[in-house]
Amino acid sequence: MTEPCQLAGRGYALLPLKPRSKEPHAALLKNLHGSARWKPLAESPATPADVDRWQEYDPALNFGIITGPPSRLAVLDVDYPEKMPLQHFPIPPPFVSTGRGFHLYFRDDDTRTRRLPFGELKGSGGYVVCPPSCHPDGSHYFWSVSLLNHDPPPLPEWLKENESTHNKRENKRECLSRYTECLSREREREIHLLSLSTLLRHSGLVVDLACLLGNNINDSEQKITCPFHPQEKRPSANFYKTRDGSYMLKCWHTGQAARLGDVYRFHKTRRANIPDKVTAAVWAVRMCIELGCLKPPVTLAPLPHDAPEHTRKFFGGCVLLQQCRLIYDATNNSFPATVGFMTEWCGLKESDALSAKRWLVAHGFLVVHKRGQPYQHGRKAAATLYRLGKGNESETWRR
Repeated sequence: MTEPCQLAGRGYALLPLKPRSKEPHAALLKNLHGSARWKPLAESPATPADVDRWQEYDPALNFGIITGPPSRLAVLDVDYPEKMPLQHFPIPPPFVSTGRGFHLYFRDDDTRTRRLPFGELKGSGGYVVCPPSCHPDGSHYFWSVSLLNHDPPPLPEWLKENESTHNKRENKRECLSRYTECLSREREREIHLLSLSTLLRHSGLVVDLACLLGNNINDSEQKITCPFHPQEKRPSANFYKTRDGSYMLKCWHTGQAARLGDVYRFHKTRRANIPDKVTAAVWAVRMCIELGCLKPPVTLAPLPHDAPEHTRKFFGGCVLLQQCRLIYDATNNSFPATVGFMTEWCGLKESDALSAKRWLVAHGFLVVHKRGQPYQHGRKAAATLYRLGKGNESETWRR
């Protein structure tokens, strides 16, 4: 009997992985178990007969052990041994040498997977690659102290999660659920009464944004497919809450964080560069308006019937831009309408944006409020500010 079969016979929940990879073997799982998801193997662990079928299907496959309750294991995955504090283990735990460090196996079924300064503690919801698997760099995992010959000792106290930390996490999840319910009720009572900063702290806005991106989630801590990598089909990003209470999106590919407004901007324009603070604030307000969280302070009067279609689109963008600026600065009814920014804002070609701007200025629908100035030595350049013109300031417009 092979070593993986013996592990399965001992009651450890095994997982088939792609050859020389740490990813689940989706094709094998789908063909032999009817689903490409590996979670069912945590609920109903594979038998030695199942493991034999895996090896017949793909003799070169890697193996993983599902941690947490399915195997009653917690595994300390040490990637940076030099950062790990020196600890004495009364009973030597099962020990695996890996490509970068080592795995230490302990008996525990209540620990959650979490990051540590020197690696990661794998618990509920996780898994680790186990021997005789092959590392992506070509080296092999091997037992220095075998799990078959040595029972894992209990998880040391210094690695156990503090109970108060666990309670805080549960309270946080409960609060997020309440926020979502409260937000749906507040929408019925005109959510525009809330300030923008408050909206950006509501998990309901995160839920709506995730739905817009094609992900159905129940709270803001669940994983989603990364909007900056649309070719991805699996979860590759997650929302998290910052110290000031607002939400951000973390991309697992780059490790970088993005504000919600930046995510919405990329969804609309496919531009991934980080905008300046003012542009980011305007996009955040636009997101709140178009997701129905804020009521616009002005309404749109139609242009003449002879106005070109791209001019109507440009004009609609100007109205939306003024709405956004009035929300975060009610004393300022002017806005910059540079061709570069409006091309992105309205989704137009540069030539169409330029001709639309000229048409609106010529017909008085766009009026120069403050003339800009070019760059001069010792003085920064300033964009020309516009405001909505004559027909737009009549009684058909209101705040």
